[in-house]
Amino acid sequence: MQPSRQIGRETELIVFARFGSGEFTVLPAPAGQLYRVQLRYDDEAYTPVHEMDGNRLTVGVEGEGRGFPRRSSSGELTLALTDRLPIDLDLEFGAVEANLELGGLRLRSLELSTGASDAELRVSTPNPELMRSVRFEVGAASFEATDLGRLNAETVTLEAGVGDVSLDFGGLQRAETRVSVEIGLGSLEIRIPREAGIRLTRDTFALEDLGAHA
Repeated sequence: MQPSRQIGRETELIVFARFGSGEFTVLPAPAGQLYRVQLRYDDEAYTPVHEMDGNRLTVGVEGEGRGFPRRSSSGELTLALTDRLPIDLDLEFGAVEANLELGGLRLRSLELSTGASDAELRVSTPNPELMRSVRFEVGAASFEATDLGRLNAETVTLEAGVGDVSLDFGGLQRAETRVSVEIGLGSLEIRIPREAGIRLTRDTFALEDLGAHA
């Protein structure tokens, strides 16, 4: 399954991607494309989802029964998105290996929810849009995000359970970004540039549990 669409009269793109198990990749699309999807899945157990309704794109798979499908190395979802239009991006994934390259995308908001995943997020080039918010919900997962400063976000919110989380705010563009963190039994490392105007709100952990580095 490899659907795609060229840019037409769209003025924005609202994206919801849901993937349960396997490999999940997000990256910029080739010039002129609105989006491109590459999806590989077990057709005996899962049903593909691909719907474009106006400016709203929904992609992924649905498994039999409730919740995400079990972990499987055979599944693969690659989602390429245009860097020409403003995007609201909502990603939800379970037991996956996720590789997310958001550099250069015109992101207005980002919602990311993980299960028992191993996820890396990078922002290799600055976001031209002002982002209203970034929200990470991390379960029993390993999650590493680098150069978050390039997202140009007003607020960054993290809710984490049992896992290892690393947030690097390199490439900072804004004079001030509000960061709010709630973490359970996992570990958290936050890296902040010396020149950053980041306001950090701590909750549910002691000061010594926060590894913040200038």
